[in-house]
Amino acid sequence: MAKHALLFGIQDYPHLEGQDLAGPRNDIIEIGTLLLDRYAFPDDHVSAYFDGAIDRETVLKGFQELEERVEKDDIVVVCYSGHGSRSIRGGQRVESLVPSDSGRPAPHGDGGENRDIYDLEVNDWIRKLNAKTPNLTLIFDCCHSGSVTRNPFVDAVREVPEDERDTSQALSNDALVERAARLAESSARLLQDRRRALVLAACRAEEKAKEYRVSVDGDTYTHGVFSYFLSCALKDPGPGMTWRGLFESIAPRISALFPSQHPQIEGPWDQILFGTDEYRPRSYLRVKEIIRNSDPAAGADAAEAEDAATDRQARLVLSGGAAQGVSVGSRWTLCSATTQDPESAPEIAELVVESVAAGSSMARAVGNHTELREGQRAFLRQMVIPKPLLRVALQIQDHADLNESRLRRRLSSSPLIEITEADDPGDADVLVHGLAPRSQVGDDDPCPTLGPLDKATWAAVAKDGSAPIRAKAAERGAISSWVRSLEQVARYRGLLSIEHPRVGHPRVGHAWSEKVEMRLQRYQDGGFVDVETAPGDGLPTFHWGEGLEAVISNHHDVEVWVSLLNFSCDFSIGLLLPHELDPHRPSEGYRLRPGQELRLVQDYFAAFLQMDRGLTLSRPERFPWAMATEGDKPEGLEHLRLMVTDAPASFEMLSQTNTRSDPGETGHPLRELCRLYAYGGGTRSVDVRSPTGSEPQWCVVSRSLIVTDPQLEPSS
Repeated sequence: MAKHALLFGIQDYPHLEGQDLAGPRNDIIEIGTLLLDRYAFPDDHVSAYFDGAIDRETVLKGFQELEERVEKDDIVVVCYSGHGSRSIRGGQRVESLVPSDSGRPAPHGDGGENRDIYDLEVNDWIRKLNAKTPNLTLIFDCCHSGSVTRNPFVDAVREVPEDERDTSQALSNDALVERAARLAESSARLLQDRRRALVLAACRAEEKAKEYRVSVDGDTYTHGVFSYFLSCALKDPGPGMTWRGLFESIAPRISALFPSQHPQIEGPWDQILFGTDEYRPRSYLRVKEIIRNSDPAAGADAAEAEDAATDRQARLVLSGGAAQGVSVGSRWTLCSATTQDPESAPEIAELVVESVAAGSSMARAVGNHTELREGQRAFLRQMVIPKPLLRVALQIQDHADLNESRLRRRLSSSPLIEITEADDPGDADVLVHGLAPRSQVGDDDPCPTLGPLDKATWAAVAKDGSAPIRAKAAERGAISSWVRSLEQVARYRGLLSIEHPRVGHPRVGHAWSEKVEMRLQRYQDGGFVDVETAPGDGLPTFHWGEGLEAVISNHHDVEVWVSLLNFSCDFSIGLLLPHELDPHRPSEGYRLRPGQELRLVQDYFAAFLQMDRGLTLSRPERFPWAMATEGDKPEGLEHLRLMVTDAPASFEMLSQTNTRSDPGETGHPLRELCRLYAYGGGTRSVDVRSPTGSEPQWCVVSRSLIVTDPQLEPSS
């Protein structure tokens, strides 16, 4: 497995008026040196181009030669430092990289030809390269790089004024022009077709990347601010550092210096730096903001001083709230912005959550601290549940293998379960049976559908008579794994009940949620048709094996972010949008522009999976675990919950495996959070902030369906 790098640094733009830059050469020299000396890229595999040597032909030729040189699973890095711009192509505005021979009409240039490298051309090259390797890292320090800039105080802005001429003829391939028209309505970004690549960009699509002057030993150097902080972080990242950890250590510092510049990252960001292994960090929340109170005034008496000392305890705004299940009183361990595992990292402070809003929470740092920083990571230490999520009653038969006292201890230790001791189990959500072995089933025997039992067995029955989890033989270790399955049922029930805390509010609640619509469709006769149910007919019915499509529409006049969760009949919770197989993985949710409609399968999944017939509704193995009564038909209830916010928000941490799986005591890296949410690795890694700076608005859109055997006719 070889390593290759292609680097471009353009400072001089002879065909553009007053658009020369000062930092790109320094950027490329610094990054190139790091690749050679720190990350063991061979000298003859690193190609660097500067200034006048970087015309359009040179860039395209460099792409082609690199593609020819790369072999299967090689590691490839491409870095561009220079101007970015926008142009009109086929009536549509597109993003581009600006080589040294590109021109603009007066007064911004000498009237020369637009020779930009367009986003679609870059994407076409990535597509070809991906046929050989998925290990591609793209670094763009230029304006509009969030979709692929440098004022007098901060030197230059890396943006060339938009070329309003139609530049369709500048494309080198007619097929690209055709594809440009098809992709015109998609989000502006370099990876239009969701190729496999890790993309680091200096700013969002609508922002400008700044240059930054640095003094070292009396000498002054200019860099792109993004390239500078990236290079500093790459010099000594620490063992096992991932792109996620590195990015989150530099992004807050850049935005603190330049509030109008927000670096971006997309793709497999849990990959080790310039490597192939991936490591998902333990679940955490990020510190969005720190609020410190002033010292006590001079002359204050003891009581006032004591109160002031309490006031001096810092408050931190965390990037998760009611929508993510954060609760008042929960305790968190604060670590550095690059911490992967809090158990092996020094603790900066202990945090206690004091208040919870929809998309954020306020925590107090215990004691006085001077090392608090935005971007640091808070890992859950102890969660507080305001009320039990699952009430269970016990009916245990007398048998040596049925250890009731141990079961009670395990259930009592769970923050998700409460044992009800009433003689009448009617108040319980689940009745837990301990069944002795039996050779036959009598008329009064519990759980008759389990039949004869060779071994003592644990079983659970819900109020409707169904089995929420599979029965399990009372063998060594069975109690712990079986109770974990009950906890997953509790999690499932709790998360499925999430609604906006102010639903019905005249401004925030129901009226806001009506602006986002989700329709269900089934695959039928070679296409997708809407699923309709007449009033009084109940939920739509599908067959196991049928294809499902979900159509999500944004009727707001503002953009929203959506995440789609599937609550399956086996009590698993899966994140469908964004999906873990998506090579682009926008973990903060999928952005829907005003008026945009997204077809989950045909628009989203089709970019990286072959799924012509829709999402297949697959029956879980041996489901249902037991029938409520003999002769019942095997049916399952599936729920789709669309989490909608007006700002980026991640719901990765809500995923969990089904109740048939046993992840083990150490299967999830954040055990306590796992007990409340999931056995899946999730993060809160984005700044959840309303565009107006106010508390984010959010809502939940739900759709449910019944899935049954094919012999049962589905409703249309």
